[in-house]
Amino acid sequence: MAELTLDAVRRDALEYLRSGTSVNLRGLPGSGRSSLLRSIADALEAAGWLVVRVSGNSALADRPLEALALADLGPSAAGRTRITVSSAVEALRRALEGRNSVVVADDADLLDDASVGAISAAIDVGGATRVPLLSSESTARKPARLSLAALVHPGVQLSMPPVSFEDSVQIVRASCDGRQIPSDVVALMHARAGGLPGLIAMIASTAQRRGLIPQNDGAWSAGARLWTPELSHAVAPFLQGLEPAALDGITALALVGTVDIDVAQRLIGWEELEALDDRGLLTLTDAPSGVLVGVYPPLLAEFLHDDRISARRLRVLGSVSERLARADAPGQVQVQTRLADPMNARAALGGGGDREQANVVLNRLVFEKRTAESLVLRAEWQRRGDAASALNYALSLLVRGFDLDEAERVLSTPVAPADLEGRALLTVWRALLIAYAHHDLAAAEALLDEVRPTVGAWSRLLDANRRHLRLFLDRAQSAGAAGALPVQPGGASSNVAPPVAPPVVQPVAPPVAQPVVPPIAPLVAEFERQLRAEELIAAGFPERALAVLDESAPADLTDPIIREGMDAVRGVALVVAGRLDEAERWARPRYDDGLATLDPASIISHGYVLTLVYFLRGDEDVLREHIGPLLALGYTPLRYSHYKLGTLVVATRLAARSGRAAVVRSLAEQVAAIGLRRGPFPVMVADLAWAHADLVTGRDVIDVADELWHAFEDLAARDYPVTAAATGLRSIETSPQASRAADVAALAARCESELVSMIARYCVALSSDDAALQLREAAALAGAGYLGFGLRLRVAAVGLLGDDDPAAQNEAQQLRADLEQAGPGYRYLANGLAPAAQLTARERQLANLAAQGFSNQDIAERLRLSVRTVENHLSRSFRKLGIDSREALAAALLKNGV
Repeated sequence: MAELTLDAVRRDALEYLRSGTSVNLRGLPGSGRSSLLRSIADALEAAGWLVVRVSGNSALADRPLEALALADLGPSAAGRTRITVSSAVEALRRALEGRNSVVVADDADLLDDASVGAISAAIDVGGATRVPLLSSESTARKPARLSLAALVHPGVQLSMPPVSFEDSVQIVRASCDGRQIPSDVVALMHARAGGLPGLIAMIASTAQRRGLIPQNDGAWSAGARLWTPELSHAVAPFLQGLEPAALDGITALALVGTVDIDVAQRLIGWEELEALDDRGLLTLTDAPSGVLVGVYPPLLAEFLHDDRISARRLRVLGSVSERLARADAPGQVQVQTRLADPMNARAALGGGGDREQANVVLNRLVFEKRTAESLVLRAEWQRRGDAASALNYALSLLVRGFDLDEAERVLSTPVAPADLEGRALLTVWRALLIAYAHHDLAAAEALLDEVRPTVGAWSRLLDANRRHLRLFLDRAQSAGAAGALPVQPGGASSNVAPPVAPPVVQPVAPPVAQPVVPPIAPLVAEFERQLRAEELIAAGFPERALAVLDESAPADLTDPIIREGMDAVRGVALVVAGRLDEAERWARPRYDDGLATLDPASIISHGYVLTLVYFLRGDEDVLREHIGPLLALGYTPLRYSHYKLGTLVVATRLAARSGRAAVVRSLAEQVAAIGLRRGPFPVMVADLAWAHADLVTGRDVIDVADELWHAFEDLAARDYPVTAAATGLRSIETSPQASRAADVAALAARCESELVSMIARYCVALSSDDAALQLREAAALAGAGYLGFGLRLRVAAVGLLGDDDPAAQNEAQQLRADLEQAGPGYRYLANGLAPAAQLTARERQLANLAAQGFSNQDIAERLRLSVRTVENHLSRSFRKLGIDSREALAAALLKNGV
């Protein structure tokens, strides 16, 4: 099913109206229905249509025909002695005669009955539409007694969809004076507004004015909450005209959060649920075992939840407790935080046209679950005050978007002298917070050194954590890279390796007893085993890493963080080993389970693995669909910050392909906000994100390639060959150089990684002047599953052979057929078969604007460039396209697929 977008609705509406079919746009306040209606009317008017515009107004509902008078279709009430509906109908018919005409009625559900009758009679003769009607209605208002849209035939109803995350980036930027805001902040705004563009703009502008997203050294940050009292005006229209029982019902749902449909029915009853659903104020998410119900948009829930303490709210709170207490099985009534079937999580959260809505729902559900868990664990910590309860509470907060200051305070909880384990665990997590959130590796290591003498045998855990921080934040160690770590009895390496994250006890809630922690030797040994695997992956020995992961673990080992980390590392190892199909089979059910359990750790870590798989295959449609929820999710566990970094880097490349500079820049800013420069696994390199941003804004490609190559050399020196190879690949794609390709090949020779080997072969072929070599390697890469890279080499080979070479013509013809067969996600590569592919991203951007009729001065002002710069870019574009006039530009771009 094709994704429903505002552009698609606009296109469909124009097609219906041109065919004589009336269109009714329905949506919530802030959905953009009035803006879209005006845009459609303007387009018809520009095409020569006669457009008669009328607007409904609730203040004029008791003044018959006044709306028509305000549209200059009759005398106003003050200046007329008598006007009949029949005379208004005749006036309308005369106004609509002579050419293609359309009546445009914004807020048609607010028109008075007489105006509704006059308009419907004027455009509908004998049961057939004489003139089409374009109207809009709010789903949040009580339906009008007379519906204008229902009286006109034939007609269709089009619902307003939520905007995409990429469109939200543009809206937020425009609302914040053109400044760049990181994508995690945009994701919070997008989620709170439910994808409604009017609310997104209001949240952004209000948050900026209130200082909720202050600028600090060029980066922006925001808390998990963006509510301000000024937003009350924006959400009040959603509640307009609600019956008292329905208002009580939606207040109750806002207070308890997202719940199972059975709980919702006990709270407010079916009649109120149906009334709220009819108004578009609920999200109902299907799952195989039931339905989740929540308030929509989420900003409305915040308004109701944060409303002042009042008699109504106290009464509703009492009603909630009373109704749940009367349930048939009181002990089983709880907020639903899991979709029953993990394998169907994506379907349950929505697909196709509901994708953006599903992202909004997912973000909200994750926030509510994490918030609810932290409240329970905070109460338990305040009651018990020991290290175990402190750690459980802190872990619920160690997520970007939650209160990290509170987490650090909790991790500093005093520990009983005899509790060496508790002191070690709290220290390890506090060191991780300091290193990842405060970006101070030296301070984290100093903390570990300070505590080490006080924890006895648990000092091994602190040593392991130091190695972990070094691996992910500084450099790999060649001992681990060689895979030659001697193993002590019991499975621990003598050259102690750090874990992805320190072990923890399973979070508990009263009255469950504190879980028993496994013995120290097997517990620490498993962390050391995990790090051995990570070091081997980083060094390019993934098969050895998989062998380490396959070593049997102690039967009594139950720590969930250990299992979670092992699972994530295995997926990365499979990718680096070149086993893409296996990596997908491993990561997909775990990613889906993360969606089902609303677990951001699983979503981010296994989502990164799937991102790599789809990126390496080259199908950009599949990649774009997959990456959307990962960008929209505003909550990343600190321990998986590098995984989010890798996903964002791939997202910047994907956005750069479409030439949307503002989106690319926003994603790069989010990379900067994470504060991590590099990591040990593929594409965990901040330089790559900024390179994509530089290229899409027209920076010199040689300079960008040189900077990427310096990053390659730095990464290789830090014993990050896998990450270095991915960075060298992008440098060579940007500016092919045989000597640099040879260096990548030399790096690959030190590894035992199919992925690094593939990258090296691709770089060597891409930098070669031998078309036959390129075609051979293209076939090999495609056969190994790297179809996108193989197709790029075939495009390069066609360019080397030249337009006059029959072999090039045959290859180009076959390549076009293969691209068509591969699917729409690969069609972008067809642009490389045309001269226009030689245009830079900036040249393509300027050429398209010029082809649309913008003058050089217009383009310069629009893009904030000098007129001379615009002239230079267009001059180069003309030469590359083989044209000598602006008149030929549009045809040349169309011919060459740009």
